[in-house]
Amino acid sequence: MKEQFYNLEVDSMSWEVMSDREYPCPCKKGTYREISENDDWNNWREEVIMNCPSCKEKYVQHFFTKPDGEERWYWKEK
Repeated sequence: MKEQFYNLEVDSMSWEVMSDREYPCPCKKGTYREISENDDWNNWREEVIMNCPSCKEKYVQHFFTKPDGEERWYWKEK
């Protein structure tokens, strides 16, 4: 029986950045960044990074689900 070895770096899924955008933060003195990625099996992941030090201290992401099932978020004061 032939042994099979897998290279995890080759066999693991790769993520491709589909969008990387910056938007004004709530105080309008800085920005936040939204990054969306897609892998080989059409899985998606998103990350939001608050770049503004003032807003980073004052706001958090608040997630909610709309009646149609779509998940959304907004900045909410802590």
